[in-house]
This record gives sequence, C-alpha cells and structure tokens, in this order.
Amino acid sequence: PPLPEPPPTPPPAPPSPAPTHVGMAFGPAQQPRSQWGPDFNSTVYTAHPDTLLADLEAARRAHLRVFVSFTGNEQHNRDENGFSLTKWKQRVDRFRTADLSSYLADGTIIGHFILDEPGDARNWSGHVVAQADIAEMARYSKEIWPDMPTIIRAWPAFLEGREYPHLDAVRVQYHARLGDLDEFI
Repeated sequence: PPLPEPPPTPPPAPPSPAPTHVGMAFGPAQQPRSQWGPDFNSTVYTAHPDTLLADLEAARRAHLRVFVSFTGNEQHNRDENGFSLTKWKQRVDRFRTADLSSYLADGTIIGHFILDEPGDARNWSGHVVAQADIAEMARYSKEIWPDMPTIIRAWPAFLEGREYPHLDAVRVQYHARLGDLDEFI
C-alpha cells in the first residue's frame, strides 16, 4: 500500500519584534519571568540549558535587558575549599553551543554576569575568590563569546592591584543600609 502523505509543515513562527531599549538598565536582581514587563527594563537572569532561548525570546518581547548568569548561585560554583574554577567552567560549558548572536546584537543580553560577590568569604567556604580566577573566568567567557561583555558584581576596591584585560564591567549594587546615596556614589 502507498505510504500516507506526511503532515504539512507548520508555518514558521512570526519574527520577534525588535526590542526597544531606552535609558540605563534598571530593575531588581533575579526578577521572575512571570513579572517581566514594563515596570523594569533589566534583571539578572539565571540561565537554564533547556529554556535559555525561550527565556531570551520572552525577554526580547518584553523589551527586557538581561545580565545572563550561566552558572547560577554560588552553591554550584564552590567546594569545601571555596570557589571552584573547574565547577564554574563546567556550568558555563552547558551553554557553549547556544547561538546568542541575535540577542547580543539587539541588546537583549547586556553581558555575561560571571560571578557575584567574589570578595565575600561567607559565599565561598570562608575564602575570597582569587583575582587570578576572576581574570580566568573573564578570559574563558571571551573565548566562547568574544562579543559578549563580561561583568562581575564586586566592590571596585576588591579588584585593585591586578589588570583584567577580559573583564568589561563591574556591577555595584546600592542598598539603603549603605547610607546616603550621594556619598555612596
């Protein structure tokens, strides 16, 4: 008997609208996807291999700009000795083949948020993250995504004394407990 006709190919998904990014990136860290909308224009996004592209598409459609963390919370990047560069690289490598070029080109991705608070020993089994490890994280990220800015959240004073040729930005987060905003700036 003849083979049945294959089902028709579904039409392609409509193209994403070009995002509009106005002003400085502003928003709460780790804003849940369910709250992505017009109130804020950025967040730190913890990527998951199974949903990365769908989440970036949702961010694009919401005109949201994201700092992408490919490694997540510090618990995934440490061992009994503190920060583990090996674990960090393994977590980054889960995304190595993802094509992020369109999200970088249109500004949906602000950059790779490589690490949070390397100078806070409480996060790293009682040790601060070595400056050499910070330099290597930034270099490793650029090896994979040469055009993606690398960003770390740290006090600038913590990074003094070393050059970071592959680190593009430092993110500093203000809290009211830090005192007067003008003095903080």
